[in-house]
Amino acid sequence: MKIYFYIVISLLLICSCKKESGIVKNTTLFSKEDFKQTISLKGKIIEIDSLWKPIRIWVHDSSLVSIDMYCDYFAQIYDNKNGFKKTENIPRGIGPGEFLNCWSLQFYLDKVWAFDMQQAKMNAYKISDFLNKKNISPVNSIKFNSGAPTSVAVLPDNSFLCSDLTDSENLVTHFDTLGNKDNKYQVGYPEVSINNIPENLKKRFWENRIYYNHYNNKIVIFYTYSDLIDIYNSDMKLMHRIQGPDNFIPILGNRKVENHDFAYIIPEQTKFAYLFGVLTDSEIWALYYGISPKRGEEMQHTIFVFDYQGNPLRHYELDIPITFFCVDSKMKYIYGLSEQPDPVIIRYQY
Repeated sequence: MKIYFYIVISLLLICSCKKESGIVKNTTLFSKEDFKQTISLKGKIIEIDSLWKPIRIWVHDSSLVSIDMYCDYFAQIYDNKNGFKKTENIPRGIGPGEFLNCWSLQFYLDKVWAFDMQQAKMNAYKISDFLNKKNISPVNSIKFNSGAPTSVAVLPDNSFLCSDLTDSENLVTHFDTLGNKDNKYQVGYPEVSINNIPENLKKRFWENRIYYNHYNNKIVIFYTYSDLIDIYNSDMKLMHRIQGPDNFIPILGNRKVENHDFAYIIPEQTKFAYLFGVLTDSEIWALYYGISPKRGEEMQHTIFVFDYQGNPLRHYELDIPITFFCVDSKMKYIYGLSEQPDPVIIRYQY
């Protein structure tokens, strides 16, 4: 699987910063040395029936669910004990019940929510149907009106908290249960202690993924191009903002276009940080990149684990690098997607 870096145009610009000062204001800095434990894990490739090219993976009870962009059905469901394929669903297409792009899944209570980023919609299915049947119908379907979400968290009242490309004024945007944008939350962007960030770049500069923990009502935001993690309460009050282990933000360049200064993000000098995360009842898990998106460096070895006060707990180093992961906290398994060179699913016991 290749990770696509959406920002184009390059220019050299070197940015130096001191870790002790902190680039982002009001953050708690951490390093790898702050973790209570550093643990090396050896993974095992598990045999999976008809695995094609998965880009996401989730575990729910005794099932593994992968999202595959190259199959006729996005969701591929397997028995995680023997690897046998149980079923597939969420067909590809533009017709009723079909998706153009299945970007994420969220399991909550008796439903699983699927997000089609390209069509800006969410479908909810009964979990029992989703995990066992091919022909399923959504029990709820929401179209995000006047918005372009790139990340969505389903809230307990079936409203949605999103990273929305059309809302340049707010870090996150709230949509009601009908998919209408409202002003329930006004959440500002992080502030930096160096040069100001142009308004037209803030949404890309602070690109993020949003997750909601239904067990403790915490909202966690992982930043894509800065090694920041935010922890909010259910009212979107910032409780903790941590940064580490390398303390970086995107690198800005500047050039003149028809006698006007034009600022932009330099891709060669900007690094990936936290592209995806996992929330368990009591812990925050994050796959850390810390590298520029060069060919052959898409898979990573490092997973950080924090509590909901932002305290570093454990640092896992994986012997086989992965692109995406999920956690079975009951069985103490980490499942990761990797390429060896063909796509495989790796299981780690932690």
